[in-house]
Amino acid sequence: MRAEAGSRGSTGSLSVLLVEPDEAWAARIAGVVAPRVALLERVADAAGAFARLTGGAWDVVFAAAELPGLESAALARWVAATARDAAVVLLARRATAQEAVRAMLAGAALYRAKGAELEAILATDLAWLARRRNLEAEPAPTGFVGASADAARVLELVADYACEASPVLVTGESGTGKDVVARALHERSPRGGGPFVAVNCAAVPEALFEGELFGATRGAYTGADRDRKGLLGEACGGTIFLDEIAELLPATQAKLLRFLDGGRLRPVGGSREQELDVRVVAATHRDLERMVCSRTFREDLWFRLDVLRIHIPPLRARPVDVPLLARHFAERAAGPGVRFGPRAVADMLAFPWPGNARQVQNVVLRALARQGRDIESLERELAAGGSPHAQLDELLRRHAGDLAEVSRALGVSRRTVQRRLARIGLRAAAYRSTGL
Repeated sequence: MRAEAGSRGSTGSLSVLLVEPDEAWAARIAGVVAPRVALLERVADAAGAFARLTGGAWDVVFAAAELPGLESAALARWVAATARDAAVVLLARRATAQEAVRAMLAGAALYRAKGAELEAILATDLAWLARRRNLEAEPAPTGFVGASADAARVLELVADYACEASPVLVTGESGTGKDVVARALHERSPRGGGPFVAVNCAAVPEALFEGELFGATRGAYTGADRDRKGLLGEACGGTIFLDEIAELLPATQAKLLRFLDGGRLRPVGGSREQELDVRVVAATHRDLERMVCSRTFREDLWFRLDVLRIHIPPLRARPVDVPLLARHFAERAAGPGVRFGPRAVADMLAFPWPGNARQVQNVVLRALARQGRDIESLERELAAGGSPHAQLDELLRRHAGDLAEVSRALGVSRRTVQRRLARIGLRAAAYRSTGL
């Protein structure tokens, strides 16, 4: 089967090879793919796939995961070695997390289940694959790593919102990668050549925050010995990322709202307003709607920030992404060729990862330090750093009890850290006084 000259929309330049022995499934898949791509060719077995991949250039290979005599991971490895520019999407009758992980660690870009919603999933995947190819990037072009449906949705929203001017609110638990998504929005936008200024609203002392954000004139407060541009001024022509936006004090919330409404601000102690061209991306792990109901966050500011929203689900809801994150962090630290054995992958899939991607990174770095480039198990690393108690203990030791540094590392407010310490019986002062 060969179909050419599909729609010349966003996916219309792709060449696709379909490897599918089942006639009924081939017809269903072709019905979705053919109208959306420039070329679709189908072969029925592994031998045909090898012949066509060797003889031509392909952008995407959709392949049945259960080909006779060939396991899906082997096919993914072969395609990755033979046709380096082709993305492999494996389609399984009986999809399992373990098989998905094996296939993607072997080089598959996506792993999908053949089910009732396959047509809609394939249409979304084609759009993402075309965007990936046009960007000439890795499978996670924004730096946000994952191949689950949830991760694909995050990537799709980043691409959709990057060129908008409206504020974006990024939500998700601590450690899910909200800062990565914020930077991706900036880099993919027309402002990508301008400054990207990240501010942790929980880490700046409350008394200084307004001056840090909006700037201040000389003499506006004790210690203001010169005019200060402020972080919003430094971000002019680019993007400001306000992490932990829920920690803003009411007075600062009101002033930020005025800036968002008109793009103008008045430095602390100043008499004249300044006009600034800055895009705002905000993030929080807290429920702003609930805070609005409890009157701890302004409703009008929430409405102004929550124009476009990207929610990042926690890793426990998308476990298939964990081994990909582990490989990403391992290769970033030690280069290509790090191997995770079957036991290590099983450890990843069984663990709930309360610290999300940040915790995966810490565990992988500990595993590299102890085991080198051949990682057989993560049992000891998870036991050492898997609990919130151990994570806080490690950070307190590293930062000598400095709560500002600990809160910055965790991406939460100082008050949140203090509450956690009280709950588990740790005292920051002990780490300062003893030098632990």
